[in-house]
Amino acid sequence: MADADDDDDRGGQANIDDDNALPPYTPTPPSTSVQARLAAGGAPSRAAALSALDALYECLPLSKLKQLSHAAMDRLEAEGASGVLHLGYGEVADAALLKIIGVASTALDGVGRPLLAMLDVGSGAGRPCVLAALATPRMQRVVGVETVASLASLSVLVNDAYREHYRPHLACAPEASAEGPDVQFVHGDAIDGEQRDYSPFDLVVCNATLFPKELAQRVYDAAAATMSPGAVLAVLSHAPSGTSLAAFTTIAQLRLRMSWGHADVHVVQRTSR
Repeated sequence: MADADDDDDRGGQANIDDDNALPPYTPTPPSTSVQARLAAGGAPSRAAALSALDALYECLPLSKLKQLSHAAMDRLEAEGASGVLHLGYGEVADAALLKIIGVASTALDGVGRPLLAMLDVGSGAGRPCVLAALATPRMQRVVGVETVASLASLSVLVNDAYREHYRPHLACAPEASAEGPDVQFVHGDAIDGEQRDYSPFDLVVCNATLFPKELAQRVYDAAAATMSPGAVLAVLSHAPSGTSLAAFTTIAQLRLRMSWGHADVHVVQRTSR
């Protein structure tokens, strides 16, 4: 995984250049009570995490994010590209992401490995990444990789607000990493591009609901080739198959509600090499 630094969170190779005007980003001012609950840690901080998340994303409704995604699809099709349906926008619901994190944490605990780093393959406007950081203070690093430039750019704006208003308070939580979870967003390709390295991560999440089977299988192939033993992969709507099947042990098959309806979530753990 190519690191993104503070000067340019987007990083990586520009895959889909999108010059659509971004919507104005004016997040709701942070609540001091929410900040205090985040700093307190423990169970009360989970509700505070959701409140903080809503404040960060209230001005970015799902309808607008879908428009940006569709604009990128239309542009590619106008240039003669085909097979762009997988760029359609849908978000892993907050409760679903928290459930996935819980299942992954239990599996990782079973091999003596804490959940400290998460990757979101196709991170959209970054909501699941930011939620993972807000709800899991001991997390050290959360990275989202997105191919649509406009969505990646919005993620950077949200991340700036997260870093200013919430990360310092998360760092005060008893279970927190030294500086609070670091969130980074990369404009690139984590399936076939230079970000195709899952080795630094304990949990990798991919919403593959609109992916053709072959593209989803390449996610599993990348995970089989690069994930370390014991790491957890959660893929929506596609089970592992083919040559990568032997690389994983299934730990859960979940049916969870998402922004578009219910989806099957296949949670697998990388076996020893």
